[in-house]
Amino acid sequence: MKKGILISLALLSSFNFIRIAFAQAEDSGFKAQVEQLKKTVGELEKKIDSLEQNQNAQEQKTEKIAQLEESVKELEDSAFVFDSQGIDMGGHIKLYMYDQSQGKRNEAKQRTNISAGVSGLYLYFRKEINDWLNMEVSPEIDVTAAATPTLGSNMSRATTGSTSASLHKAFFIARMDNSVEVKVGLFNPLFSEEYANETWWEEIYNKNYALAVLQSWHDSGIEIYKNIDFSQWSLPLYFYLLNGNSSYRGQFVDNNESKTVLLHIGPEFFQSRLRLLGSLGMGRWDNNDDYNAAQSAWGAECKLNNWQFSGEYLYRKWHERPLAVSGTQDAKRQGYYLKTIYNFSPKWRSIFIYSDVDLYYAANTQMLTDNYDNLTFALNYLIEEASVIIAEISFVDGARPDAGESINFYRLTLGWKTTF
Repeated sequence: MKKGILISLALLSSFNFIRIAFAQAEDSGFKAQVEQLKKTVGELEKKIDSLEQNQNAQEQKTEKIAQLEESVKELEDSAFVFDSQGIDMGGHIKLYMYDQSQGKRNEAKQRTNISAGVSGLYLYFRKEINDWLNMEVSPEIDVTAAATPTLGSNMSRATTGSTSASLHKAFFIARMDNSVEVKVGLFNPLFSEEYANETWWEEIYNKNYALAVLQSWHDSGIEIYKNIDFSQWSLPLYFYLLNGNSSYRGQFVDNNESKTVLLHIGPEFFQSRLRLLGSLGMGRWDNNDDYNAAQSAWGAECKLNNWQFSGEYLYRKWHERPLAVSGTQDAKRQGYYLKTIYNFSPKWRSIFIYSDVDLYYAANTQMLTDNYDNLTFALNYLIEEASVIIAEISFVDGARPDAGESINFYRLTLGWKTTF
């Protein structure tokens, strides 16, 4: 603005000077030169007007920019901003491009339609509160279409998926003195390591129903972990005080005044790359603290070059479980699995799993047994370390002899699992 005023004053001064010169020129006979000067003055006046107009427009533009900046600042101040600093966020997504089951129920041929879709989404949020305390929350969005064949029902698939949301994990981990860790909240206790650590997630798409029921343990409580190191081996120890609701996709509430105690060990021998696994649990399952529940699991894992071998035997017993109509009887679940993994290359691997599982079935007046033999072969292609395409075929032979129920089928699936 100041610069424009100075230019204007200079031009006006020149204009006055020229007018004086013009008056003198008429008397002295320089009229032609003065006319040229008058023309120059007219051009200068036009430039002054244009300069002033541009300067006014620039000032208006600057004022509008200032107003916009103020509006943006007000919007930012009023908006909700999620501060993700220090929070580790991610998840797992599970979808399939092809899935079908074919076989027989009680010797009658049945099958499901070919389908594709999404099976589920797991999210996780981890926060380091300070140098000794962490927090993790993991919600689950599960999509089911009743497509897994089981004893006592026909092979079928729902025309629409059923979506449910639940809390998969929610706990605090505190690192204490002497390398002791304490976990408090909702989590998977280490009854079966393969299930609790979810190592099967990137290996197979459909975990065998009966084996999942036998292995699963979701619960609330306290975990105390301590690892003891020796020169040639180490001994991780896990001790639990739990609510004891250890059913498949269990109820996460306390149902009595007693706690279930669970001990898990996993000694590892460094030179042989062998790990032994053992779990033992005791508690009461009923509301009145009258009836016992006992659980145990024993297994091993060994890695040799490109090969990995593992297996577990699991046994669970509940005293005096209610029958469907009246009365009570002891109920048992037991069985084992054997798994072999071979890594062809960093991108390709094959998985072979065989399992034989007995599950109790509470009939009207007696406790029956459902037996499932399952053989699964899967081929993995790792697009990246956290993204795997799984081609899988499972053969299932199920029987409930006392009720004349049987089911025999194979299930073919092409799926994709990714961690992000």
